[in-house]
Amino acid sequence: MKNFIYTISLLSVFLMSCGKDVETETIEVPSLRASEIFNADSVFSYINKYKDNYSEISNSFYEKAESMRDVNEKKAIHYYMRAISLFPTADSYRRLGMYLLEREQYQEASEVLRMISQKRYLSTPAGFINDFIFEAPDEEVFYSYFISSYLDTKYLDEYIIYEGRENGINIDNIKDRFLKEARISLDQNSHEFKDMMLAFMNDDEIEAFQNSEEVFKDFIESIKDTIDVFDIDEKGVRKFSYSSDGDFEERVHLSSFYSLFLKEKIDQPDSWFDFNLLKTFRINDSVRAVVYSIDTSEIACPKDMRHISFRLATYGKDRRIIDSKVVAVQSGEILKTLKFEKDKFTIKDYKRSWRKAYDKQDFDNEVIKTDMISENHFKIGPNGKIENSVGGDSNLIPVAEQVPVAADSAI
Repeated sequence: MKNFIYTISLLSVFLMSCGKDVETETIEVPSLRASEIFNADSVFSYINKYKDNYSEISNSFYEKAESMRDVNEKKAIHYYMRAISLFPTADSYRRLGMYLLEREQYQEASEVLRMISQKRYLSTPAGFINDFIFEAPDEEVFYSYFISSYLDTKYLDEYIIYEGRENGINIDNIKDRFLKEARISLDQNSHEFKDMMLAFMNDDEIEAFQNSEEVFKDFIESIKDTIDVFDIDEKGVRKFSYSSDGDFEERVHLSSFYSLFLKEKIDQPDSWFDFNLLKTFRINDSVRAVVYSIDTSEIACPKDMRHISFRLATYGKDRRIIDSKVVAVQSGEILKTLKFEKDKFTIKDYKRSWRKAYDKQDFDNEVIKTDMISENHFKIGPNGKIENSVGGDSNLIPVAEQVPVAADSAI
């Protein structure tokens, strides 16, 4: 808070003469500092203390601001802020915010309009309250805040939409206006656009959407490797990409739902695990195969001690898993490698012997030998079922299938 020196001219008319004298008087009035204009508690306190005492002086600055709008942008903004500092109202912030938005000063516009668009924790004699400084914004003010924030950051803030919905704003209208917004260009077929549209969905809409054809299509399109001839050998079975941290973001993405199409998540809905989507290819027009890996390793363990399994799953047109099999794995004593070609594959099972009894949390250990146990041949039928090829052991229980995904391991 500071005192503002304001000079006014008083016109005295002398009844006994035609002459006029102009008397100048300087008065001191309290005002908000420029930095305090964006501090909710400072503004709230000033309003409660001074109310509309200086509204007339404030209005004189609005008149100056309006006269400068198309003449001198810097002065116009200065006068708008001076007006707010003497009599802050929802309308005073709206006027400045709209002017900044019109002048394409998006960051500044967003900061101003946020003051009248979001609830704040405000200090009162009775304690803190969570409320608007003035009144709830109408749709026009809210949209101006929403679009200025987007134009500033090129990021659709889910919290702004969430809070708007909670405060009675029609989010469907906001979405329609956003899609027609002339100031931005959106490729509505892109992954980024589809990702963005999730921000407009409420919880029920998300629930209905997450297993949809659109999400499954994006799940498949996210897998760039479509080669159906490949190996996962003894070195390949320990490889895993730990670069993605998207699962730890608060924001919902299309990729947040990919795990719902994986067998481990279907079998254990509450499980949480790291996964890599590796390959996808068609078996025929009705069946698609996906190869992915699951990591349940201890943090920072040596590569030989990683617990990683690779699963081949076949999907029908209904997006459901037809069949699946763990086709490669490294987990303690278990090692399984894969050689895949078109719709046929070979799995080799090995036993790894360690220098001392294996404990996944004891990193002071090493593999001393690896012995092959069996070699088995499989094929994927036209119906998507995985079958033993001629010469394979149909009674064999694959070792890797005995490796559980821990319920507290991670997605």
